[in-house]
Formats: sequence, C-alpha cells, structure tokens
Amino acid sequence: MSWSTLRATAPSARSAVSALSVRWAPRVLVLASAAMLPWLLYLGLSLPGTVTAPHWRAAWLGLDLAGLATLAAACLLACRRDDRARPLAITHATLVAAGLWFGRSTAAAGPAPGLPLLADGGRLSLAALCLLFAAARAAPGPPAPPVRPPTRPTVHSHPGETTS
Repeated sequence: MSWSTLRATAPSARSAVSALSVRWAPRVLVLASAAMLPWLLYLGLSLPGTVTAPHWRAAWLGLDLAGLATLAAACLLACRRDDRARPLAITHATLVAAGLWFGRSTAAAGPAPGLPLLADGGRLSLAALCLLFAAARAAPGPPAPPVRPPTRPTVHSHPGETTS
C-alpha cells in the first residue's frame, strides 16, 4: 500500500473508529459501572476498620504534589487562553475533593480544630472556582501573540554590501 493510499484511507478509518466508540463506549461504561457495585460491596465487607500505613507522608505528599502540578499547569494554560486548561482545572478540583474526603475520613476522632476547617473551606472554594472556570466558555478576547523565532542579524561581507 502506498503512502498516498494510506493517507487517503486514514480519515475514513478514523471516522469508523470514532463512530464505533460513540456507539459502544456508553454501553461499556454502563457495564463497567455495574461491575463496580459487587466490588464496592466486597470492599465494604472485607477491608479492616483500621490500618497502619508505612508511607503515609509519601502518599499525602504525592497527592498534594499532583494537585499543585495540575493547578499550576491549568493557570499557565489559562493565561495563554489555551482550552487544555479546562480538563486540568477539573482534575485539580477532583484531587482536592479526594484529599478532603480522605483527610476527613482518616482523621482522629474528636472535634476538628478550627484551622483545618478554615483550610478546607479555602480548598473547597478553589475547587469550586476551578469547576466554574472549566464550565465557562472561553471569553472572547485578543489571541495570544504568536511565538516568533529569533531573527538573525544581517551579515555584511564588505563595507556597504549586504547579503541575506
């Protein structure tokens, strides 16, 4: 098969895969969701009530580093008016929600001190802002300036003569 023939058939192959995924993906997702129900029941019945985690700090640090990375990347792309910022903002909000869930569900019993609750409110506010940003349509505005390669200085071979 020649390169031109391959390139000519590629769009039809892509559209066939796209049509197949549009038709089958929802069904596969429904089946996967249904399969999770027995798994959740099994976990609820079999997991111990308490456990000691040897790498507790590393787990939390990794979660918070992922949150920082997604937030920083979303901010950078948003400043450039790049639509790829939206999924990163959603990812950051999801990581915040997971962190808050696990932080509250693994906290020691007793009244929660005020500072962590205040921090939780700030993190929830930031997560909500990320979700609002992701849901909003891109505001019309001037496009970001194009990145131009550096120009080379003109080289003169003889005084008064220019070459390009």
